Amino acid sequence: MHRRETGKRDMKILHILNDGPEPGAREIIEEQGEHHEVEVVDLSVQSVSYSELVEKIAASDKVLTW
Repeated sequence: MHRRETGKRDMKILHILNDGPEPGAREIIEEQGEHHEVEVVDLSVQSVSYSELVEKIAASDKVLTW
């Protein structure tokens, strides 16, 4: 987990890709990854159970879908 100099925990951000990465999504994800804990779930290439996805959403501070 990344920490800022202030000692505060950065946000945990979950990106859910429904049909693979959209144009520009990779850049945004990489940029956020420099400052926050980022997880990407690409539903076009991996199988994730509904309950597992709900757990990931609940554990995140912010969720973005593409």
